[in-house]
Amino acid sequence: MGTLQLSPFVRRFRQTNLQLLQQYGPNAWKVHNYLLETDAKSTEVELETLKNRVTELNRDRKNSQVRSPLHVNNFDANFGGFAPFDSPVMHFLCFLSYTAA
Repeated sequence: MGTLQLSPFVRRFRQTNLQLLQQYGPNAWKVHNYLLETDAKSTEVELETLKNRVTELNRDRKNSQVRSPLHVNNFDANFGGFAPFDSPVMHFLCFLSYTAA
C-alpha cells in the first residue's frame, strides 16, 4: 500500500497552524474563546435591554391608540358626524396630527 499524500492546501494549513501555535503559545485559543464568550454575554444583555425597550414602546403606542378613538368621538360630537377620509377636514386633521408629533 502507498502512503497517503496530503494536498498542498492541507499542508499549508497545518504549517500555518503550527506557526501560530509557536508564535502565540498553546493557550492563545483559550484566551480568544474567553474573549468571544465575554462579547457574546454582553451582546445578550444588550439584546435583552433592547427587547424591554421595544416592549415598553409597543405598550405606549397601544395605549396611545386606545386613547385616540376618544378624540375622534369628541370630534364627531362637536362637528356633527365623522368626516370622510378624502374630505378637506380630514386632510387638515391628519396634517395637524403629523405636525403635533
